Amino acid sequence: MIIINIIMNNKLWNGLVNTVCIIPVSICAYKLYKHIKKTQIINKIKEYEYKTKYLYLNGDSVNNYNILKYAFQNYNNITLIIDSCGGNLDSTAHIISNIHEYQNGGGIIHGVVLNNAQSAATQILMSMNTIYMDKYAVLSPFDAQITFNNSIRHPVSFLQDDISTSEINDIIHKKYSEQFHKNSKIILDTYSYQYNLLPINKKIKFVEFFISGKIEHSFPITRSVLKSFGIKVCEPCLEMIEVSSLFEQINQIQPTIML
Repeated sequence: MIIINIIMNNKLWNGLVNTVCIIPVSICAYKLYKHIKKTQIINKIKEYEYKTKYLYLNGDSVNNYNILKYAFQNYNNITLIIDSCGGNLDSTAHIISNIHEYQNGGGIIHGVVLNNAQSAATQILMSMNTIYMDKYAVLSPFDAQITFNNSIRHPVSFLQDDISTSEINDIIHKKYSEQFHKNSKIILDTYSYQYNLLPINKKIKFVEFFISGKIEHSFPITRSVLKSFGIKVCEPCLEMIEVSSLFEQINQIQPTIML
């Protein structure tokens, strides 16, 4: 009995009990807060969807095309907010071909870039009916990239025709990159809405700049550069900027109740 009283009156013990009780409550409260906040943000986004269905494509890869499937089946007007560093050609081709089928069925899709849509994401942007770009947003070329053992990426033009037969890996890379270049050109010719609006002379310059490998893959392409190829680029409206910030909040809800 004495031992129990000593334990119950011990400040360290009381502090431990309080901590053990408070932590689960705080975690539950934070989860509830995130759920309520996310619901509020989603409802706010829905208020803007009286004309178009907003979707958000972000991250370092565009491999997940499932974000578009439901929208293609249920909406005839989509606005895709893109913030991506790119991805691989196969997934990109899948996304672009789906967009093309959607457009052939009468659907209209708009692309919005407020930050960056680089590499494969640039290629996706070229398939949009309308392009909206912020003044400081950037795109990039989507040429074939070769990665050596040092993990440094090089454009296809890095490999020359005079490779020795002993450099078998380089030869394989070169052949793959040549095929990649051909595939990128086929995708442009077949599916790219914006590219196919250009006259022949502009198309030649576009291909030379974007997929030849002669321009550094990370070269920043602003909307003024894009316009120089004859592609129409619009200014994002306030609604697009607001919706984009709401999507970002969903992914980065701050634990304010924990402060």
